[in-house]
Amino acid sequence: MAFAQLPSYPPFDTRSDGIAVRWTKWVSRLKNNLFVAYDITNEARKKALLLTYAGPDLNDIVEALQDSELQAIGDESPFDKLVSALNQHFNPKVNKEIQRYQFRRMSQTTELIDDFYTALRHLAPSCEFTNPEEEIKSQIIAGCRSSKVREKGLNNPNITLTNLLQFARTCELTQKHAQQVEKEFTTVNKLILAKQRPKHQNHEKPLTHKNCRNCGRKWPHEGGQKNCPAYNKTCNSCGKANHFASVCKSKTTQPRQVKTKPKQKLNFRKHVHTIQDESASEDDYVFMSAISRKGMPVFEIEISGRHTEILADSGASVNILPEQVYNALPTQPALKPCMNRIFPFSSSQPLEVVGKLQAKVQYKDTSRIVSFLVVKTTEIPIIGWNTCQALGLLKAVNKLQKEDITDEFSDVFSGLGKLQDHKVKLHIDETIQPVAQKYRRIPFHSRKQLDKHLDKEEEMGVIEKATGPTPWVSPLVIVPKPKNPDEIRVCVDMRAPNTAIRRERHSTPTLNELSTTLADAKYFSKLDLNQGYHQLELNEESRYITTFASHRGLYRYKRLNFGINSAAEIFQEVIRQTLNGLSGVINVSDDILVYGKSKEVHSQNLRIVLERLRSKTQTLNKKKCEFMKPSIEFLGHIFSAEGFKPCPGKLQEICEMPTPTCTSEVRSLLGMMNFCGAHFIPDYATLTYELRRLTQKNTAFKWTEKHDEALGILKSKLKNHITLCYFNPNKEHKSM
Repeated sequence: MAFAQLPSYPPFDTRSDGIAVRWTKWVSRLKNNLFVAYDITNEARKKALLLTYAGPDLNDIVEALQDSELQAIGDESPFDKLVSALNQHFNPKVNKEIQRYQFRRMSQTTELIDDFYTALRHLAPSCEFTNPEEEIKSQIIAGCRSSKVREKGLNNPNITLTNLLQFARTCELTQKHAQQVEKEFTTVNKLILAKQRPKHQNHEKPLTHKNCRNCGRKWPHEGGQKNCPAYNKTCNSCGKANHFASVCKSKTTQPRQVKTKPKQKLNFRKHVHTIQDESASEDDYVFMSAISRKGMPVFEIEISGRHTEILADSGASVNILPEQVYNALPTQPALKPCMNRIFPFSSSQPLEVVGKLQAKVQYKDTSRIVSFLVVKTTEIPIIGWNTCQALGLLKAVNKLQKEDITDEFSDVFSGLGKLQDHKVKLHIDETIQPVAQKYRRIPFHSRKQLDKHLDKEEEMGVIEKATGPTPWVSPLVIVPKPKNPDEIRVCVDMRAPNTAIRRERHSTPTLNELSTTLADAKYFSKLDLNQGYHQLELNEESRYITTFASHRGLYRYKRLNFGINSAAEIFQEVIRQTLNGLSGVINVSDDILVYGKSKEVHSQNLRIVLERLRSKTQTLNKKKCEFMKPSIEFLGHIFSAEGFKPCPGKLQEICEMPTPTCTSEVRSLLGMMNFCGAHFIPDYATLTYELRRLTQKNTAFKWTEKHDEALGILKSKLKNHITLCYFNPNKEHKSM
């Protein structure tokens, strides 16, 4: 490639601050982008291109360099020799001790964790650390502003820098969302209080407090009421919630006592919680064992080499180790001072805490380093919730029951809803001549069923009697339902009116969009709108074109009905706007898919969607809804955490289709294959080439052996795929 054909490249700016960093980035882009893209390997040409693109300022610097500086580099190539000399020019020798001193003093202030990490990463090379990753991780633990991130790093010495950063980002995002929710919640409460406040109080100044009445600290708290240290805490004085004993206003200042018979052993578990100093932001909770262990989750694990029975407690947030068990350990870990105080439930006498230690705990093939509080009075070690999960002793079951969610939102799962504050307008071309079609006679044996259907829809407000001029009249079509022949499906033949109804062009999510959106989802729920079209009301000006004739006279639709050519696009767009702004939800027509990366996220998304539907007075078909599924059928495919694949039943139908006998059958076959198999069959376009040629214009249909061969290969691949793995657009796909 000629030199003149190379693209322009930004010159190196020698006048900016941070020239060393800019020089390093500029050279890196030159080598990794330009040289690689245009396959430039000649060293002399590389040097010439560097000087050409760098600009006159850098050329002056190169000319000012002494020959000794260029020769001292060694036997490197001309390009590498020039880059090395410029590296030394732009990166003078620095005092690594000063750089390390500055590195140790860095701390996170108001910036995000990623900005703090970037600053550490830029400074680390000049410190000449043996292991920069570990040093950066240590400085993040020491200098971050989040106590949760610091505690995570200290409690998990083997945590990687990547995992620590991911945890920090999650904490920041969670705090941000919590503050937003709390801000909205506070704003709504203020509006409600303002409406409820008597008129004579409207001009009074609001009460102000310098100190919070619940915790005694500065008020108001940043982030709202839930950020108060006393929120959800129990007072040690009166036993009530949401305040500390130091600011308790109860007349009863003495702790409550529990009367027990002397020298009588209680045969139940005592609730114990760890009480820290009131300046602490969080309390710990544990349970104490009793003599009777019947029905309790007791396991045998190994603590510091000694097999010991422990009590697994899902309500505990700390681990308790009796002193007698600690003294019996073969290797006793060193005890550290502990300021925690532990009170049995409803008692003012604290247990005596000897100290705190870290010990290796092993259960089967799983081992962890665990923190224990050593106490004098318990009989059996207690393992808290986090440790139980880490060792696999207990597992969380967060199953969303269909009955629970439908009972909670019973109004959403009953009756026929109507979208609030929205009416559909059909765009009708008035230049089209109206057509009043003849009434089609209804068989006598079906009239009773039709009467029942018309009465029901008129009662629900779906149809109404047509009065006045009726320029458009369409006939009814009655079809027995395949699964229940005693019931009928009633439709209006809208072919003639559709010639005057202008369509609206709204996009529908494609399979590619769905697969990308759901690539990381692990749990799914599918919601089905109850008679979805009938939940959209037609405006008065659009109803006349839906008039239909029956043996009982003329009726017209008050709601959007099936058969209208623009109904699908209108309905898709209206439901999309209804769910706009919600995360973890997507709709295709009347099917709404709710998804999430975890059970908690999925449940939260589902409740928000149901709340939105409730506020819009829309309803769902309870029988067709599915909740909390690891995989779900949607749009003819099965979606799961592994990806998506066609429904096996649809693939089986394609494989069992007979050989096409005409062009239209070839089009139908290709349409089904395009929908179900195009993503999963390598070289799909090549394999279907001969079949697609049969559908071209002015091509006579003639089925030959090459068509049989192509169809056989396609069906064979589809049969194999029925039991093969899912397709995931974010992962490498294995060919069939």
